[in-house]
Amino acid sequence: MYQANGLKIHKSAHINVGAADRLQLFSTSSAMLWKSTSPLQSHVKIAADGGVDYEFDPADVKTVETMKFSEESIGLHTPIGPGFRRVNIGDSFDILDTKFKICRKLGWGTHSSVWLVKDESDYYVVEVLTEYFSKATWNGQRSYFDILERIHKECSKETNKHPGTDHVVRVMYVFEFDAHHAAAMFQRVGPDVNIKRSFPYRSLKPDVGKVLCRQILQALDMLHRDCEVVHMDIKPASILVQSPLSTQEISDLLLKDPPMTYPGSAWTFISREEIQRRLQHTEDDSSVLRQVSEPVSQPLPAPPLDRPDSLTFKLSDFGDAQFLSQQTFVGRISPWVRSPEMVLDLPWNEKTDIWAFGCTLFQLLTATDLISRIPASEMAQFDAMYLQAMARSLSTTFPSEMLEDTGREDLKHITAFRDLRKPPPESRLASDIWFRLALAGITGKELEAISSFLRRCLTLNPNERPSAKELLDDRWLQ
Repeated sequence: MYQANGLKIHKSAHINVGAADRLQLFSTSSAMLWKSTSPLQSHVKIAADGGVDYEFDPADVKTVETMKFSEESIGLHTPIGPGFRRVNIGDSFDILDTKFKICRKLGWGTHSSVWLVKDESDYYVVEVLTEYFSKATWNGQRSYFDILERIHKECSKETNKHPGTDHVVRVMYVFEFDAHHAAAMFQRVGPDVNIKRSFPYRSLKPDVGKVLCRQILQALDMLHRDCEVVHMDIKPASILVQSPLSTQEISDLLLKDPPMTYPGSAWTFISREEIQRRLQHTEDDSSVLRQVSEPVSQPLPAPPLDRPDSLTFKLSDFGDAQFLSQQTFVGRISPWVRSPEMVLDLPWNEKTDIWAFGCTLFQLLTATDLISRIPASEMAQFDAMYLQAMARSLSTTFPSEMLEDTGREDLKHITAFRDLRKPPPESRLASDIWFRLALAGITGKELEAISSFLRRCLTLNPNERPSAKELLDDRWLQ
């Protein structure tokens, strides 16, 4: 960790270089522009996922300008930042001679911001990709549009239609939003199933969880077997619930609950063209920041959950998905849903989605993470403790062949990793999963059935872990 002018810089932050005399430190909520007294003698390597290894001397720092963002960091153009596009309520764009108007901000994520748009007759959802992710998609580093096309073709089959096609978010168009940003348009859906954000409940009731489980497993079965795609990012934010609102009801909602912006203004960069002009004229030392308004994310309201059989859940967010035949990276998988084979650097396939889905379902049913947060400073130490927490939560011993075949030489000297070969204490023979489901109020036969189902999803050895199709036959879902 470096420190300069009273500001701490953690080496885990992402660093990008915009020019010889500009160094940018940014996160999703704030950013700092550093102006050096001389060109920075930095050693910078930009990784495929945007992460960066770097070295620089804090003594070079002359002044600092700070930007604050309530949501995504708009205006940080690549390579200075991820390149979220500034989108304004009321903006319009054309697709195939049809004009669409931006009506409301629905949310944002690592790769994009998401907007409700309308043509003359109906509402849709548009995902505006960041400049970084747009370039990665255009130059073939990511297969996002190819995967969307594969899913769309599978969903469009007129014969032998898979039931999972009703439970994925389907793309309508992919297009250039502008010269720097790609975009995709989808049929409208409701909010994600993040309990704290979308629903007035502490956790999902088992009857709702069962409906969600059956539908998302159908989507995964179609994705894995028919599309030969691994999602790679299963989490509550990747599962949406269909909004029951009609077109007229959405119009009424926008009148009663109009789009909002955050009070005050965010500080962000001036235009790309102005930045380039100033970098060519170094005598211009005026601020490169300006104030802009920030739209508030306002997802469509969630439907009531008192009639589970009327609910439709859909799998979304395919930004990190990969074809099974083209495994090129491990994606931005949340550290709390990574499968053991991925942590151990072993061969992986679609079964890694099953592990992540088991972690996600447990979280939705109990409002807690399966594996508690682990304090660790080094990645190897963190991963060893994470593997140990897996075995502890499942009250089992790690398969010895997985530990022996691991490609992670950095783990082998860590005590927590060596302890994985020991059997669990007798005091932990009762499953931690069973106990925590009981604490969430699940009882009787339902408790036994759900606990058994989750343990199947969370089988440590991927070769023994069931497929989505096999899980659909589980007794809990019948």
